[in-house]
Amino acid sequence: EREWASYKSYGENFIILNTARQGSNPTGVWSRPDIVACVYKEYEFSQPCLEITTFEVKSYDTIDVKAVYEALSHKRCAHYSYVMFHTPHKYLEEAQKQVKKLIETAKEHGIGIITFTTPFSFDDWTIDVNPIRNAPDPEALDQFFNTQSIAVKALDKIRSWFSA
Repeated sequence: EREWASYKSYGENFIILNTARQGSNPTGVWSRPDIVACVYKEYEFSQPCLEITTFEVKSYDTIDVKAVYEALSHKRCAHYSYVMFHTPHKYLEEAQKQVKKLIETAKEHGIGIITFTTPFSFDDWTIDVNPIRNAPDPEALDQFFNTQSIAVKALDKIRSWFSA
């Protein structure tokens, strides 16, 4: 979490939400990412904004184009979307072949791809494709936060960035 925030130069105003194990979502299939990074960004010549990055996490045995399209579905409420593939060392060579097949589709849709063998070791992550920035509708962002099961404390922290 801190390593990703440092890598992306988030500063102090960020929160990482684990939204993976919240059960089915009444808003539909592929409407809930596994991880959501929220960062409050301020600019010298523009309005401050809440920037959302979503992560769809998959295991090595689900490396296929559907994972890219699932991450794509998150772009309706995210500035950046990634699909992440966890691959144990013994399956790494085959997984890399499968990921290569997805790179063009991911680039075409502006989806990032990250592969890793050790889940909580940022040094182990490989960014195979960088995502392209998206401009989600602000109403879609509000709807996203209102339909996810996000802790009140986290929502209050996000709201506090705009009232400071």
